[in-house]
Amino acid sequence: MLKRLLVLTLLVALLLGLVPALAASPTAELTALAQYFPFDAPAYAALRTGDDTIAELDTLLATVLAKLPPAVPVPENFSLQFALDSLAQEAGTADFATGIRSWLGDYAAIGLTMQDDPTTAASEGTLLVAQITDRAAAEAFWKAILDRSGSGGPNYRVVEGDAFTLFAIQSDPPIDGGLLFTDDVMLLGVENLQTLLVTRNAKLAQNDTFQQTLALLPASQYSGLVYLNVPALANDTPDSQMAAALLGPQALGFTLLDERSLVLDVASKLGDTSVLAGQGVTLPALSPVNPAFAAYLPADASLVAHASSLAAVYDSLLATARATAGQNGQSPDDFEKGINQLKFAVRGFTGLDLEADILSWMTGDFALFASIDSTAVSRLLEQVMSNRTPMIETLPFSAGLVVEATDTAKAQALVAGLSKALTQLTAQNQDITLSTETIGGAAVTVLSAPLEVQPGFKVPFEVVIGANDAVFVIATRDAAAAILEGQPGLSTDAAFAEAGRYLLPDATSIWYMDNDGFSFFTGFMTMGLLGPAIGNVFESIVADLETGAVSTLTPEQIQQQQDAALRRQQEQLEQARSLYVFLNSVLNSGTISTTSVDGSTLSRFVLTLAE
Repeated sequence: MLKRLLVLTLLVALLLGLVPALAASPTAELTALAQYFPFDAPAYAALRTGDDTIAELDTLLATVLAKLPPAVPVPENFSLQFALDSLAQEAGTADFATGIRSWLGDYAAIGLTMQDDPTTAASEGTLLVAQITDRAAAEAFWKAILDRSGSGGPNYRVVEGDAFTLFAIQSDPPIDGGLLFTDDVMLLGVENLQTLLVTRNAKLAQNDTFQQTLALLPASQYSGLVYLNVPALANDTPDSQMAAALLGPQALGFTLLDERSLVLDVASKLGDTSVLAGQGVTLPALSPVNPAFAAYLPADASLVAHASSLAAVYDSLLATARATAGQNGQSPDDFEKGINQLKFAVRGFTGLDLEADILSWMTGDFALFASIDSTAVSRLLEQVMSNRTPMIETLPFSAGLVVEATDTAKAQALVAGLSKALTQLTAQNQDITLSTETIGGAAVTVLSAPLEVQPGFKVPFEVVIGANDAVFVIATRDAAAAILEGQPGLSTDAAFAEAGRYLLPDATSIWYMDNDGFSFFTGFMTMGLLGPAIGNVFESIVADLETGAVSTLTPEQIQQQQDAALRRQQEQLEQARSLYVFLNSVLNSGTISTTSVDGSTLSRFVLTLAE
């Protein structure tokens, strides 16, 4: 019974708040209900449940539903309000406004109060607390549900206190728990709720770890937040304990900004990082990136990973590899010998010292990027899903690496060194050619290696290596030309500029994806999920027609069934195409930005929906 009550209440709370809403609240308001949770509660989640949330989420939902293809069935007039009304009717009331909103307040919280223990009857350890505005109406609502849910009569008893009413569970064996109402809140859980309410013991709201962890969240207001004391939740396995000791408590805050941008902030309070050192792992010391570096990326870049100091990344990886070499059965002497051989090979092929001539100047920003031609990808997916041979004249993407040239002479020396190395490495390969030319005033090396996408059919593929006064570039030709010629960069793109408004300040890494990047991944997901089924429809029917079971069919009947199978295949293909078009129209951009503050890490995840 209690689990059914939990599900019902949680559905209401989740529908109202777990999807971010524009109406945000100060953290202090979202943590107010922590005063009802035990001091050492390991998990707490709070959210807004006010009226404005429903209207705002329905606006967002309507925008998404309007883009759904006709083949996707959606109930007429479907909305969050409709779903809440249906939920309220399942509980035996006319609608949400009269049955639940009449007593439900603006905030609700749920959390764990104990570790799960399957050997006890009270193993749930879950407590839900909700603000209420009308105690009598709340009691009447839940009493009606409890009276209907018990077989053979009500399975609860009513306990009246000076300032509360308790609907206590009647069970065999007996356990604590039920529903407790005061003038301000409702408590639901498998707990001694009376003791939890009246005890003078310190509560979660007074827990320093709880307060300090939530204080790490970078924004002042959220629609909801989550607190997880990872060490307290960890099990007794060594790996779990090590991870818990490293991660420490976590805080999550979520909201919706400007009606379209869903934001999730994650704050990780780091614990004992010496655990990593004991495993030989060295974290790189990263500096904040310069957002203006995006001007050196192609304006049509769909996927970007932007960070700083390749030299620091290399030093971190090298230190980690050196420390863990023994775990792989390699002696320190053998490891150092291998590193020296690598350095010797780099010098032999390029004439440059790996550390002094190459890594020494790679201390500024760098970025990996890819640009996706979504139209070409869509056409390619359609060909594959309809069992046609893919036909492309050019690759549907471009990609590259851009590194800030903090020392122009050394960056240009690397271009020459790589040209020398490639000349040696490709000398015996007749399919690869090297040439030099000038792009945007910079001397570059061009590697041409046509790719065979199917037997007897090749598409051109060229990689350009070059450097100017600002950057060093390794990229496909179109992208490299855009960068070296100083064409308008990604910073001029409207979607990227909008996404930049939501990045964390002083971010040490930025990950960006536009709608073409999103559709690229979802397109291949669509092909993976639906392609085989669509492609096999016609072949399956034809195979059946060739069996002895249908050998009595006339040629006209066989043709009719083949035509019907082809129509079914085309219908499924059209559904897949519609799904791809929908996925390709939902997102405007997505970003992840990370930074470090006082030994803790912050990550922000943002999805901005298309208008």
